Amino acid sequence: MARTGILLVSHGTACEGILASTQMILGKLDNVRALPLVEGATLEDYEREIELFIDICGGNCLVLVDLQGGTPFNTVMSIARGRQVYAITGMNVPALIVAASERDEVPLDVLALLGKGSCAWATSSRT
Repeated sequence: MARTGILLVSHGTACEGILASTQMILGKLDNVRALPLVEGATLEDYEREIELFIDICGGNCLVLVDLQGGTPFNTVMSIARGRQVYAITGMNVPALIVAASERDEVPLDVLALLGKGSCAWATSSRT
């Protein structure tokens, strides 16, 4: 089986920034790709790039997405049918660190749960 691939998708280049920041911490990551949806790109080209990466991973892919319900998310979900693809929305550096560090140790469904645990809600109140 191919190594679990990790795909980051977002509106604009946020996914590229998250990948670059994570690689500053962990070093170069193999089988990880950022695919931003940029203004002027065609949906067909974007779909093709996502599908190609998922196929390279043997359909074994964790996708970190910026926003549920947006075009990057919807594109991934339409391609994911019939493949072992899990998506986590609310993409962030901690989620990518966990996914990249644990992907050789745990099955993909467990990896998705671990990555999801890196998405947290916090508040601060001033008195």
